[in-house]
Amino acid sequence: MEKSSISLQRSLIIKKRCKIIKMDQSNKLNRIYTERGTGLKLAKVFDCTPITVCNALAGKSSSKLAMKIRRTALNQYNGKEIK
Repeated sequence: MEKSSISLQRSLIIKKRCKIIKMDQSNKLNRIYTERGTGLKLAKVFDCTPITVCNALAGKSSSKLAMKIRRTALNQYNGKEIK
């Protein structure tokens, strides 16, 4: 391949990555605040890592497990949803 076609392919890949990052930021869920220590309790209840709970409560994840964690935090642990 020529150098120009390689650089063109690289620039297209970079543009695609930027679009993906922008899409992820626009689809972000609202953050949920809970009392200190609630994340560890939720991690034990759902048998997952505290990082998974943190990502779910921060709105960075929208998986089924994350939605269950968010719902439980709001309903059973008096979480507050903040924009």
